[in-house]
Amino acid sequence: MRSSTAEWVPLDLPVLRNALENGMHQLSRGNWPRWTDSSTQFSRILLVSGDALRDFGLTSPSSAIRGALLTERIDSNDDPQIYNYNVYLIAETISGQLFQSPPFASSDPAHRSSSPSSWFGGLGSSI
Repeated sequence: MRSSTAEWVPLDLPVLRNALENGMHQLSRGNWPRWTDSSTQFSRILLVSGDALRDFGLTSPSSAIRGALLTERIDSNDDPQIYNYNVYLIAETISGQLFQSPPFASSDPAHRSSSPSSWFGGLGSSI
């Protein structure tokens, strides 16, 4: 990922305060970040936090990285690989403010795929 911290933006998403403790949770549409409102292509968002970051392949020398959002977007212009996946890291400042990184291409699941990712399967109820 190539980005500077200057590209990170504040993230005000109340559901994250409780969910950042641990695990993987599929966010219900009402709990999605506001920036998704401008696109009809997003279909699912997964919150990855705590120990699940390692399972997801995200490790960081910094304890400031508290979680990540994995977005699934369906774009028919990318046929036959219409499923697009991006990761947005979530960092927390010492004062408790949350920031979100710019998107970067996911490697697992693959950034583009012709079928939906199994990462979202078996998570139980959405938050």
